[in-house]
Amino acid sequence: MTKRSLRASFNLVAKDYIAAFEKKQGLEFDGWVGDFVGGSACFGDHFIHLDDIRIDIDNGVRKGDIIAWLVGNSLSKDPVNFYSWTHGMKHKDILP
Repeated sequence: MTKRSLRASFNLVAKDYIAAFEKKQGLEFDGWVGDFVGGSACFGDHFIHLDDIRIDIDNGVRKGDIIAWLVGNSLSKDPVNFYSWTHGMKHKDILP
């Protein structure tokens, strides 16, 4: 597989994840930060990395949970990664 075909395949998969995420969360995709497909996606005031979008879609995380996680991280001096957050680690659980 050539670099060009790999990139084209990746772009299609990223587009499909974005479409599924938009539909699930009721958010509108504004574009990729720096036009870097697969990095951070902009949804209004929210910037969400594709890896976290994939975790959300692949693991059937409840609608709205990713926004709750983002807000929690923005208010916390000790952020929690989304994967750990979906498996029970919450901001209040971080030791000072």
